[in-house]
Parts: sequence; structure tokens; C-alpha cells
Amino acid sequence: MRMGSATEAAPRVGAAAAFSVAGAQGFGVVARRWEPRPGAVEIALRSPSAALERIRPGAVGWLVWSDGDDAWRRTWSVTAVSPADGWIAGGLVGDPRPAVRRAQRASVWAPCRVLWPGGAVEGVTRDLSRTGASALCEAPVPVGAEVRWAIHWPDGPWEAAGRVARCEPEGPGRWLVACAWTAMAPAAAERLALVIAAG
Repeated sequence: MRMGSATEAAPRVGAAAAFSVAGAQGFGVVARRWEPRPGAVEIALRSPSAALERIRPGAVGWLVWSDGDDAWRRTWSVTAVSPADGWIAGGLVGDPRPAVRRAQRASVWAPCRVLWPGGAVEGVTRDLSRTGASALCEAPVPVGAEVRWAIHWPDGPWEAAGRVARCEPEGPGRWLVACAWTAMAPAAAERLALVIAAG
């Protein structure tokens, strides 16, 4: 996709977006987009993320969003933040860059729960990709099992369906479980692409 003006090189209102600012990462939805002056674009996100507590105006990080086919990353300078009201705003700086490739994986280290008919286990998802995930779990999961993989993000849950491709011991009381996705809601797929780009 070719982007022309500064306005085109920004997420649309209603788009999902991930951010990383001052070491804090979160996820939100674009609530407002405006041009305070020619060539400048401000973006306001609605975000329930607990990460907002750690961000102050003047901090600089980046914003990642998807236009449907690709994910884009652009420097973001925070101008205002309100954790109590669940929003953060900032100005986009510089040109957008492609943020993710299909083969890329992201290290996430997020608490998760893997559920299958007749069982469930807690674990920590250690990486994600567009094709699957792996986690360190407290108990083994049957290879070939159809599972529901639920990740507990600070700003809301995420789920997908998959099939367990591998389960191997990884030290005392831990198993490395790898899963290939079999089904995912469009909103979950969009969020996954942004999380990978942010990772």
C-alpha cells in the first residue's frame, strides 16, 4: 500500500491499534483523528489498559495499526493521557513503516489458559505468530487435541481455537505446548497482527 499525505499515513477512526510508550504497552481503538495544522496528525485512543498509569505527556514511543492487509508503525509523541477515563492522545511523527511480516513471531510472556474437552491447564504464553503459539504449562496437553487458547492481557482477554502440535517436558512440573491456529474471529486476527507488530 502506498501512503501519500500525513492524514493517509494514520489509522482511521474505529481502527484497532497497539502502542508502546515509555516501556508500557497496550491496545486500544482510535476514537478521534485530527489535523491541528497542515501536515500534523493527532490520534486519540480509547484504551482500558493499566499501562496508561505509567505514561506521562511528553513521552515518545510508537503506534501500530492495521489497514486490513498490512500493519504500520509510526513514532507517537504523547500529548495527553487520562487513565481514569481510559484514553491517551498524541501526535504522529515521521513516515509510517511496515510493522510486521507474516513469518514474524513475538515474545509476549502473558498468562493463558488452554482448554480442551475434558481438561484445562494454566500456563504462560511465551510467543505468538499468525500461525500458532507456544506456552509453558503446568500440566501436559494431549497432542492433537482441539483447544481454546485464552490469553489474559491487562487490557482484555483474547481467544482463538487451535490444535496441539507438540507437548514436551520442559523441566520439573512444566510442559512446552505448541499449538497451530484452526479458527479465529476477525477482531482477534486483527489484534494478533498488532500484538506481533508491537512485540
